[in-house]
Amino acid sequence: MTEPLIWTSPEDSAVVSGKTQADSQALWHGQELESIREPVMLTSVSDDASIGDNPHTGLAHPKCLSERAFETLQPMLSNCGEIKRADLDGEAFYLFYPLIVLDCIDETRSEIKVRASGYRRLIQPVFGSCAAEWPAVFRARGFENQCVFVNATTQHAIKNAGLVGVELRGGQLDGFTQLTS
Repeated sequence: MTEPLIWTSPEDSAVVSGKTQADSQALWHGQELESIREPVMLTSVSDDASIGDNPHTGLAHPKCLSERAFETLQPMLSNCGEIKRADLDGEAFYLFYPLIVLDCIDETRSEIKVRASGYRRLIQPVFGSCAAEWPAVFRARGFENQCVFVNATTQHAIKNAGLVGVELRGGQLDGFTQLTS
């Protein structure tokens, strides 16, 4: 079985922000998903970067998706999280909040840095045998705010669609290998 990969945005991708306090809180999980007003109004805060299909929200999730990316990934995303409509500088976008959290990291074999504050950073994940088949998109228990993982089917959909501004990273998180963009 193919190992899950980390879904992220390139470091030089456009960064988006909420236009209002409520819109910003929608990105920062400052409210319950049911209470998020749609569309979430977003704006690009990167003058020189192309928006692409997966602009960066400054966090591991939610994922911000262009209409093209949403149409490609929606069959896989719909069973794995909550989807909210968004408007990014007048264009239709979507926010995807992954809700599946698996207890899947083998902490004895993974590389994890622990800071003096107690914050644990997942550097190199090693997966235990938690699932016969990985969900399309999920987060790992204990590291929910750090990484969003995708299974082989989602990896292939991203690659085959040629989505711009989507990276899949495998192995070590610091000093990663870029597999797609």
